[in-house]
Amino acid sequence: MNESPELRWAFIRKVYAIISMQLLLTSAVAAVVVFVKPIPHFFTNTALGLVVHILIVVLAQFDSVVLMYLIMACVVFYQLSTYRKHHPWNFLLLIIFTVNLSFAVGVSCSFSKGRIILEAAILTSVMVVSLTLYTFWAVKRGNDFSFLGPFLFASLLMLIVFTLLQIFFPLGKLPHMILGCLASIIFCGYIIYGTCNLIKRYTYDEYIIAAVDIYLDIINLFLALLSVLDHMVKGDVEIGNQNMVKGDIENGNQNQLYPGMMESPQIRWAFIRKVYAILSVQFLLTVVVAAVVVFVEPIPNFFAKSGTPGLAVYIVILILPFLLLCPLYVYHKHHPWNFILLMLFTINISFAVGLSCAFTEGKIVLEAAILTSVVLVSLTLYTFWAVKRGKDFSFLGPFLFASLLVLLVFAFIQMVFPLGKLSHAIYGGLASLIFCGYIIYDTNNLIKRYTYDEYIMASVALYLDVVNLFFSLLTLFRATN
Repeated sequence: MNESPELRWAFIRKVYAIISMQLLLTSAVAAVVVFVKPIPHFFTNTALGLVVHILIVVLAQFDSVVLMYLIMACVVFYQLSTYRKHHPWNFLLLIIFTVNLSFAVGVSCSFSKGRIILEAAILTSVMVVSLTLYTFWAVKRGNDFSFLGPFLFASLLMLIVFTLLQIFFPLGKLPHMILGCLASIIFCGYIIYGTCNLIKRYTYDEYIIAAVDIYLDIINLFLALLSVLDHMVKGDVEIGNQNMVKGDIENGNQNQLYPGMMESPQIRWAFIRKVYAILSVQFLLTVVVAAVVVFVEPIPNFFAKSGTPGLAVYIVILILPFLLLCPLYVYHKHHPWNFILLMLFTINISFAVGLSCAFTEGKIVLEAAILTSVVLVSLTLYTFWAVKRGKDFSFLGPFLFASLLVLLVFAFIQMVFPLGKLSHAIYGGLASLIFCGYIIYDTNNLIKRYTYDEYIMASVALYLDVVNLFFSLLTLFRATN
């Protein structure tokens, strides 16, 4: 770092102070739009309101990209970029810009339920804080996320095209949810990218543009999450789940894991505790075996220097888990064979984990392990919380499976035609997102669908999700190191 840390920190504090004022103004304006009834009434009961509603809400409800970059960017944003260094015009234009977007946010919120708005706001806050802290922590250790720029911009263009297609050729609730999820992922990436630029690249007189950049990312993330949650609740209404959620809340039934639960909550909780106890033992065994592989130097030396024998053993280690899965599936209800096969399966996977860690810098292994733990705990808590409120993530299954097939094809192409570090980073990023989805999906199945004698298969599913997430993050960090 060639500049003064004190000056850079002063610049960062100034930018976040401006963003805080923008978010506070957005909350105030949006609250006025929501609670002053004539405003939403105008949009629902007049022809002019319908036209304005199409411009502001329909285009903004997915990810607000069209509204923000076609309307605001063409008018105020251009002026901001021109006068961003001219005080007080920069602040005056920033206020107009923020008020306009705040009105769009308020209109979107006025057509959503308060509970959904609160969920989207809380989730946005958690994600922004987590991603910001992670970016500062990663940049401190030498990581640079500037490579994300071209991919995020290309993704944003695809998102706009998808949005326009949805407007002219509506495909139903599920594409809306997919669009919202993709938008959420893209703007999470933009938060990391914008924060990295704030730390490293923006000059001290670009505080307005830096604030607008991160503010837009946050607003777009909130609207994307609002779209996803809103359509999920609409789906619940269609199948009658919303009424059950309401009835559970009114009756104060806090013991049920999800609305309409027909089984005993105590027995289901006992099953869940058993699965997580098995998982804990698997993780402990993985750490022990991996540590032995890493710190007993003859083991990695054998694979690195023995040539053909080491390669042959490595191929066996990669193939053996697939072979063990077959008898494990057949005997997963037969004690004690299920536990014996599970132990062999876990040791084999643990050995593969240890080999990957042995040829990776300790700092990268620690980063991947910490981030995997944080993601696992966060997604598990979120899934329990969402399922409690009537959400069902079983619809993710086909999309995750299709994404996994694409990932396998990508991995095979990488093996045959190596494309360099950048493609490795893309692969690691995509794989991380897919296995995050699998953690949510399998946790949902653990709560709702696995029978009480399927504790082995439930443990294996979640264990593989976590290990694969760790491998994906390891690949990503190695490629960007």
